[in-house]
Amino acid sequence: MDRFPLVSVILPVYNVEKYLNVCLDSLLNQTYKNLEIIAVNDGSTDKSKEILESYIGRLRKFKIINQKNSGLSMARNAALSYITGKYLYFLDSDDYLLSNTFENLVTSAENYNLDLIRFNANVILDSDLSENYFAVGGNYDDNGILISNKIYGINEFVHLNTNRKIFRPAVWLYFYKSKVIIDNHIKFWPQIKHEDELFTPMVLKYCNRIAYDPNKYFQRRLRPNSIMTSDINADFMSFVSKKVIIEILNSERENNKIFNKFIIFRLSVIYESMLNYKVMYKKNLLQSIDELSMLKKFFIRLKYVVKKQIKKLLKKMKGKKYEIKNNL
Repeated sequence: MDRFPLVSVILPVYNVEKYLNVCLDSLLNQTYKNLEIIAVNDGSTDKSKEILESYIGRLRKFKIINQKNSGLSMARNAALSYITGKYLYFLDSDDYLLSNTFENLVTSAENYNLDLIRFNANVILDSDLSENYFAVGGNYDDNGILISNKIYGINEFVHLNTNRKIFRPAVWLYFYKSKVIIDNHIKFWPQIKHEDELFTPMVLKYCNRIAYDPNKYFQRRLRPNSIMTSDINADFMSFVSKKVIIEILNSERENNKIFNKFIIFRLSVIYESMLNYKVMYKKNLLQSIDELSMLKKFFIRLKYVVKKQIKKLLKKMKGKKYEIKNNL
């Protein structure tokens, strides 16, 4: 099996004793066996560490890193220092994968010399949650928008992700060629939430050959007390994190007009989401120059978007008027 490319799987772990066995078993049961698993125990206070240690000897290449609780970004960054695989995947420890995931992804990556593969996910509701949370989980199926068995260049891929509004930042929806990340020194921004909003665009910038696999390999679990099911609009740290993301994304603008348009689109999406935060309506924050500046930028961008849409609508209406006139 060593003649097949090694796949490195990074697995941050923090207090997930209820779900960790299912996650690790999904790695153990992969039909593709040449995997190295780098698990980072991020200061867990439950039995997560003991569960990880019980898989030593069962998983073929398995490394456990123990560190003080430092957050998801720092856990992933710690593991990045140890990867040796040609390909890389980020798995969350409360979720799991279908057994044929890496066999199919490696085959495609090798056959077509791919830098990146995007795939779909299936949402699974924890027994403690009501059916209403399916809407929170979102739809991770891009069939009909992206085309399988097609090689996308960076410009075409980001153009689709801008105009069709299908961009999904979550790192667990992508299979990476490790070289893209390592050679360009791409890491997760520490001490913020929504870190994938920065990481994924930075990776896309360096990918020349991208493919889409319509299979739902990733099994996304919605559970109580997770980020997905909490009231994000009441989370001050989430609000501050988005401000940091906006600042960094603005600094990543470059000569590529299509990529810049994609970045501007992402900025407008983030600005718009921030208007829903309860913290926006607290006087002491709203009066700060920083917040007012941010709002000004958002509304300038919003004005541009609305103006563009009105132009498109008027153009369509003129065309319809011409068709009607000629049919009379």
